[in-house]
Amino acid sequence: MAGLSDYSQKTNLYDSSEFTVANATTDYDVKVNESDSFISVPTAGIVSFTTDQTVSIKFNKTTDSAITVTSSESPKLVTWLQVSNIFITNNSGSIANIKLQLYKF
Repeated sequence: MAGLSDYSQKTNLYDSSEFTVANATTDYDVKVNESDSFISVPTAGIVSFTTDQTVSIKFNKTTDSAITVTSSESPKLVTWLQVSNIFITNNSGSIANIKLQLYKF
């Protein structure tokens, strides 16, 4: 991910957070629950999402379609959407460790 690191140094606008999402959690609201997310970057143009469990994520609204992300697909890089919130559902059977990086586009 050297490219993202280079980008954040040039723009100085990024948020980075690490947190857990308990098993059997539906639509965990990152913006509400993670105080260090969506602060410097209220709307991200680039999202790097890493998980050690299989989870589903929705961007912007809980009514949008979910995208499944597995640990083998991590980090999932999203560059095609303006993201103002992320909702995470974890039904993996274990606590999911999440790393999230948000970059201004």
